[in-house]
Amino acid sequence: MNLIVLVLDSLRQDHVGLYHRGRSPFPDVPATRTPTLDAFGHDSIVFGNAYPEALPTIPARYVLMTGQRALPFRPWAPLQAGDLTHPA
Repeated sequence: MNLIVLVLDSLRQDHVGLYHRGRSPFPDVPATRTPTLDAFGHDSIVFGNAYPEALPTIPARYVLMTGQRALPFRPWAPLQAGDLTHPA
């Protein structure tokens, strides 16, 4: 099995068409068009409610990839050689 984890910074859920079926989530704002992400999402598993324990980017990615607690126990650092990520 192949697993691709796609993590995008600074991209709000309400600005991706897949999450609101191409309709605008706001009454006075035109819908955002994201056809490539929408097509990718239709052939993927998409999580609607996934919340890491940490909001800054590097700790959030550590939590998502290892399942371990990050803040305040781990310094702000990328994955290290000894970090155990989810098994394939």
